[in-house]
Amino acid sequence: MYMPSPFRKKARYCSNSSCRSWHGRRITDAVSDSKGNVKGYVQNPDCPTEYYPNGKLNVAKAVGKTGILNVMRDYGGGEPYVGQVQLISGEIAEDITNYYATSEQIPTVCALGVLLDKEDHQVLLSGGLLIQLLPGATDETIDKIEQNVTELEPMTTMLAKGMSMEEICQTALKGFEVEFLDETEIKYACSCSREKIIDAFVTLSDDEIRSLADEKGYAEAICHFCKKKHRFSKLQLEQIIKQKHETAEEEPTADTKQDAENT
Repeated sequence: MYMPSPFRKKARYCSNSSCRSWHGRRITDAVSDSKGNVKGYVQNPDCPTEYYPNGKLNVAKAVGKTGILNVMRDYGGGEPYVGQVQLISGEIAEDITNYYATSEQIPTVCALGVLLDKEDHQVLLSGGLLIQLLPGATDETIDKIEQNVTELEPMTTMLAKGMSMEEICQTALKGFEVEFLDETEIKYACSCSREKIIDAFVTLSDDEIRSLADEKGYAEAICHFCKKKHRFSKLQLEQIIKQKHETAEEEPTADTKQDAENT
């Protein structure tokens, strides 16, 4: 999981990164925001994978090497920014680096790592870093960062040694004066709600809303991130239809708006 820049602390900022692989129709989604909330979804969590001879998890085996990396950033005002590139390796860090270089023309270093228990496949530790050059960076700065990156140990190795993220950043930026501007706790949080589901329901026709109820007499929407179930009885669906029409009656039409402007 990563928090793409620019990182705006004061403004609400949301990023959605999605990999869609044609190999086995595998889909992974990752969503993060400027408050440190993250959530993710894997279409096929039981997909086969393997390890490289050095013990590193073969992420590309699970993700697939042929597909699309789609990134959407929403700053809360205007249209969200959407960028899209072809996957080049299926290794997430490499594909994120390629995304920034290709879609946004920002020289980027991305290092990610996850260590799994080979017996029960539980995550033991994970982390990552992302370094980007600002406009006007000198050749000397670029050369120094490239040298540091070539000497950098794998992310899981540094984490397993007990290195903090501050120490990892200082190692990656050896030779530079590092100033830590902010620190945000990263935590899992799902933003699904009945209100959001109702907002989706009201875009349907009355008959389509009524047809959502199954033979058990209710409609059920399941969040694919947190798996929470939101149920709506037939009576509640009728109330949603009623609310939809009441809202439509209250909203001014284009002619009403024009008349108001002319008075």
